[in-house]
Amino acid sequence: MYAELLVPCWDSDPAARPAFDVLAHSAQALGGVMSDHRRANSDDVDANVLTTSNTAHGRDKLADTEHYPPDFWASPDGRRLLGVSVYHIADELFPAAMVATNASSASTIDAPEHKVRVKDAVKNVVMPKCRQLMCPRDGQVGCAYVDALEGTERVGPASALLSYSWSYTLRHVCEALSEWSATHGRDPARVYVWMCALCLNQMRMVKVMTPDWLANAFGPRVIAIGRMLPLLAP
Repeated sequence: MYAELLVPCWDSDPAARPAFDVLAHSAQALGGVMSDHRRANSDDVDANVLTTSNTAHGRDKLADTEHYPPDFWASPDGRRLLGVSVYHIADELFPAAMVATNASSASTIDAPEHKVRVKDAVKNVVMPKCRQLMCPRDGQVGCAYVDALEGTERVGPASALLSYSWSYTLRHVCEALSEWSATHGRDPARVYVWMCALCLNQMRMVKVMTPDWLANAFGPRVIAIGRMLPLLAP
């Protein structure tokens, strides 16, 4: 993937960089699966490849109860793979963040309501909620936001890992995740997303995030969850 997808995109000559259709075919050859929308509108893709990949495309890897029995999710290893529901992020966390940042009364597109960032939600909602709670993973005071939530409508085995920037607005995150859920016919209260802001313990975050630290924090989770959603906001 590095050699065939990323490196060509960094060519110093813009004209030599691959077009999106070339990248799509390269990604497919490496095992990627196109969305239902792209599949339905594509006349130049091997239908056999898409058909054989269709089941894997819709399956949540962590939903395999044979490998992940119910009691696994109460263990420290299981809790590391829990995600927060799209319903909670959009319908509960976002309004709470607006209130906490005094943006709830805004009504225009340029108002603060549309500028509450992920890191603002962490500072004003996540950390105050979690600072004094006991962490079920290490037994110390201070927990991850996901560990402070209860109920299957809010927390469960991660369906996907979200890749995004902390400077993105929470509104963009909510709209993107809600649209992804709707596009794939998923119940927002039963699709859970692993977000570093909500699922890593902000009380234990290191000041300097080295490549090794990042690799240990994200690599095993990417592999275990098996699906990553790259969010590219304006």
